[in-house]
Amino acid sequence: MAVGLEWVKAGQAFPLPLGRPAVIGRGHHAEIVLGDSHVSRRHCQAQWDGCRVWVHDLGSRCGTYLNGERPRDGERVAEPEGGLLRLGDVLHVGPVWLRLGTPSRVETAWLAWHGGLIVSMAAHLFEAGDFGDLPVLANALEEAGCADADILAHCRAGGGHARGCWVLDLLLGKG
Repeated sequence: MAVGLEWVKAGQAFPLPLGRPAVIGRGHHAEIVLGDSHVSRRHCQAQWDGCRVWVHDLGSRCGTYLNGERPRDGERVAEPEGGLLRLGDVLHVGPVWLRLGTPSRVETAWLAWHGGLIVSMAAHLFEAGDFGDLPVLANALEEAGCADADILAHCRAGGGHARGCWVLDLLLGKG
């Protein structure tokens, strides 16, 4: 599992399937079932494309929100475009808060390697929006001591990379 949602109060983790939407709701047809009467049966869906997670409201009564301090606070997920969920963001599904996270961790030694080269490379890729050098970043991470299969495989995977990439967010401390 590279990314998943965690129910903030309950501590329950829900891995997100790659390449297909996961319906979040209280009904038995939902992949992520939240037992709360304020959550619609098919409240929203989250789709992980391997790089980013998009959220779409499915016509819920209460709406779906990103971040904010309380329910119905924060940025409402508008349709048809949906909302981009990044590492550390909180998805408000009625009164339930789900945080996007990853079990992958960054080691301080990687970030300090060669005077901060990993951070410089990640920042350049993020700012330029040119993700063609992600395999080079993977090689540098490996030389710096990274053995995280999810991180290395993601950087080496072809195509589909975009701003909001979970690996760059992780390396740059954006989550």
